[in-house]
Amino acid sequence: MCQEGDELGYFNGSMPELLELIQAVQKDIVSKIHKPPPKILQEGRANRAIGRKRRLPQEVPMVCVCVEGGPGTINTVVNAAKNSTACLLVKGSGRAACLLSDAVLLKDLKTSPKVLDSQQEAFTAFLVKDLGMRMDKKQGSFDYHLLLSRLDRSEKLMQTWKKKQEETQRKLVDWDVFRGQCCREWFRYKKDNPLLSEALRIEWLASLLVQNYFAKTPFCVTRTLHSVFEAADTGKCKVH
Repeated sequence: MCQEGDELGYFNGSMPELLELIQAVQKDIVSKIHKPPPKILQEGRANRAIGRKRRLPQEVPMVCVCVEGGPGTINTVVNAAKNSTACLLVKGSGRAACLLSDAVLLKDLKTSPKVLDSQQEAFTAFLVKDLGMRMDKKQGSFDYHLLLSRLDRSEKLMQTWKKKQEETQRKLVDWDVFRGQCCREWFRYKKDNPLLSEALRIEWLASLLVQNYFAKTPFCVTRTLHSVFEAADTGKCKVH
């Protein structure tokens, strides 16, 4: 080890000696890092608590900003909202940001715009006409909690039927073809399975709605909408 006043120069020893020197330096550094300051050891319990408090980093407020984005962005916003992180949705940037913004704005009449654009009108029609939702006049809002339970039920029915179809056909189903054929003809399943028929109907109408925001809709749009309404229902999302 070099002492104070020693001149630093080239190391002329062998490789084993160099390794020993490096290990000695490492041990010295580690011992200094883990050795508690003498002042803290001499102070009482109250002072130690104050010392720990002073060493804690300051809390930095976190904000999740959503600009445009795809279906994966919706899951990011949902997780952020569940963790009590404020989410800023930039409406007008397109796609996921607009879909989430419309869900937040239409949840409460007080914050909704007086004049709805075409997408918001389609959204309202889907809620009222297609899903049978009613506006709570006293609260001035849609009951998104009830909406989540309906979408969750439809999603589970769709996933169960999807799994059954794959097991029967022993291959992965092309769900783009599925939506174009089966969902449009949901009335075929009314007699055999009314619940499945209703789930197919909602999936088809939801796909038509979500196509206004995304050029191509993923399978089981009810799952995507479930995430959208879940984020909007947390109260953590603000529209700008």
